[in-house]
Amino acid sequence: MISEHFFLSSFRSLLFSFIVLPFVKHPFITIGMMNPNFHSTDVYYIPNDQFHQMQSEVNDVTDIMRQNIQLGIERGANLDDLEIKAEDLNNYSQQFAYGAHEVHNKYWWKNVKMWILIIIIVVIILTLIIVLSVLAAKNKI
Repeated sequence: MISEHFFLSSFRSLLFSFIVLPFVKHPFITIGMMNPNFHSTDVYYIPNDQFHQMQSEVNDVTDIMRQNIQLGIERGANLDDLEIKAEDLNNYSQQFAYGAHEVHNKYWWKNVKMWILIIIIVVIILTLIIVLSVLAAKNKI
């Protein structure tokens, strides 16, 4: 029972010193609360204006840290948006590359068909010229 009481009182003092004291506005600061050689005479008082000055500095630092945290959160959100946009751009570029390859193949086949048609027409024209010149040569002889 005594060890439970000791544990609870130690826990209460730790809870008070780490959780409650930072939020309590009082005009004095205790020195050496965690010091085993702590005596009640180790408490000293600071004037209210110094306390308020320190409190305003702490509030300023707290505000700056809140702003930094907010900026970090916004930057993280911006990075997430940028990552999504980069993934979308990558998908669109792959689709574009596939479409460009399909268009290239389509026009390559059209080009091949055109060359085949031109070659057939040239062969027909050459055949007509040769046939007509041979017939004209036979009739002259």
